[in-house]
Amino acid sequence: GIQARDQVSRAVLGRSGIRGVLVLTVEPGSGAARAGLRPTKLTSHGTVIPGDIIQKIDDRQVGSLDDLLGALEKYEQGDTVAVTILHQRQLKQVSVELH
Repeated sequence: GIQARDQVSRAVLGRSGIRGVLVLTVEPGSGAARAGLRPTKLTSHGTVIPGDIIQKIDDRQVGSLDDLLGALEKYEQGDTVAVTILHQRQLKQVSVELH
């Protein structure tokens, strides 16, 4: 349960040189939510606070939404995958159960 868009990822991450998929939203109660993935937020002043950035699924590098979907193709609902994220400028690995 996340939403992501390549155009937004490129726009927000492009300036920093960071590669990955920016998490825009996280569905409440999803495996992503239970794993602690953080969504992107917009402040009342219009400032974008980037959420977590998905960089790997297991050992497979993720640079786009297509990469992410391709990496998840071999899994089924109920499987747990290791997801490497950039969380508040720190690399972190979390386990996400797919729904």
